[in-house]
Amino acid sequence: PDPDLIRSVIDFPRPQTIRDVQSFLGLTGYYRRFIQNYARIAEPLIKQLRFTITGNHHLRWSNECTEAFNILKEKLTTAPIMNTPNFEQPFILEVDACEYGLGAVLTQEYDDKKYVIAYASRTLSAIERRYGATEREALAIVWATKHFRVYIEGSKVLIRSDCKALIVCGRQFWHNFVYIDDVIIYSPTFEKHIEDLKRVFEALRSANLTLKTSKCHFCRWETKYLGHIITSDGVKPDPDLIRSVIDFPRPQTIRDVQSFLGLTGYYRRFIQNYARIA
Repeated sequence: PDPDLIRSVIDFPRPQTIRDVQSFLGLTGYYRRFIQNYARIAEPLIKQLRFTITGNHHLRWSNECTEAFNILKEKLTTAPIMNTPNFEQPFILEVDACEYGLGAVLTQEYDDKKYVIAYASRTLSAIERRYGATEREALAIVWATKHFRVYIEGSKVLIRSDCKALIVCGRQFWHNFVYIDDVIIYSPTFEKHIEDLKRVFEALRSANLTLKTSKCHFCRWETKYLGHIITSDGVKPDPDLIRSVIDFPRPQTIRDVQSFLGLTGYYRRFIQNYARIA
């Protein structure tokens, strides 16, 4: 974080009004990715803003507010140095959930060291707070993967959760992905693949769903999926779409430039320093 902005947080006086609380949360929230479990720590202050929604504009300062105020100041003065992601290495996504918030930290481990890429957190809505513990943990995984999608898409990711019930429930889905009506099933061996196919077919049959055989492909080492080629080694661009980029003529209009950037931008994660080059 910028030391000058951190100084403005450290020197921030104790809030006297709702507007003061909003200003303080605005300052600290700008650097929330440097603070693990930011939403959980800031919950007493965030709760003050909820009172304004119900029509009560008076500040209800409490000991919990004082503690949150001081902890956020302390956390920012000792904020860790974040590492830039190494896309040659797998990511580790650690998630957690409590009664009123979700938290996640994206890290990488290599060269016998652990590198923090970013923290993320948010509070739960009134409806989400009614979820059970397992549902909240599942929500944390879904939310965290969407939040860090720009980092982890196309890379190997290890998700860590301390919810054993969620791990048991999820085992039956570990070897298949579904996006709308596209299903991909992957397995470590041919024998296991046959077992996984049978399990998916049974699930489809029980839900009264059918497959169009002309669109199905079985027992392949690689396959085309959502504009990418999926192999046992990883993900790579679809050669047919790459050919359309190679054959793209020199742009003559602004619309041509937009079209070219749209084509190449779809695969920007395969190009180091894409934004700088483009």
